[in-house]
Amino acid sequence: MKATATRTVAQTQQLITSLGDKRYWSSSQSNFTNSYTGDGSSAPYLGKEYMSTNVGDISDTSPYGTGTRPAVEPHVSNPPVAETVINSSTFVSNMANLVTFIAPVTSFTDPAYKN
Repeated sequence: MKATATRTVAQTQQLITSLGDKRYWSSSQSNFTNSYTGDGSSAPYLGKEYMSTNVGDISDTSPYGTGTRPAVEPHVSNPPVAETVINSSTFVSNMANLVTFIAPVTSFTDPAYKN
């Protein structure tokens, strides 16, 4: 079994302090989606603006990062605004660090134990 990294009191206190008055961890939003507005057009789009992006036209609800939308209408007039959000991966990571401080796992070797 592999050991978990040890956490110091200072590291743990900094993590708790980072909660602040809000009582939750937040991080900058890194992905966006277009709101679902119904099925997209059945007419094929013949332009090439979306060929090198991670997002299609305004009816595409796939996630995309900032700066990856093509500069064509309607995206030109509707840029994504980065917000601070509660992110589940940030929460899980921080909770894992807190649990590791409270109950660290030490490695052991036991011939009867199979990894």
